Amino acid sequence: MRQSSPSSSKEPTEIEKRKHEHLEIAASQEASFHKKTTLLEQVQFIHQALPEHHLDQIDLSVSFLGKSLKAPLVISGMTGGTDQARRINLDLAKAAET
Repeated sequence: MRQSSPSSSKEPTEIEKRKHEHLEIAASQEASFHKKTTLLEQVQFIHQALPEHHLDQIDLSVSFLGKSLKAPLVISGMTGGTDQARRINLDLAKAAET
């Protein structure tokens, strides 16, 4: 298996350059997903008050892949392969932990 040297002392590979470009496009307003919606704006929920329930009695916790989560929210995988992607993934992990 080939070991890579620290990124500060080597030229980025073509794959690293492409991954960096991908991150830049995703962060810009030019990415096509910025124009897409979840279509939830087409859904109208009927309000149904539940006065017999108290917020402190509601438990959203779930078990997922052997882990206990306080709520069923998961941040899906991100790209890897660059220092920038690693920093983004670390930020996402910190947000998820919080």
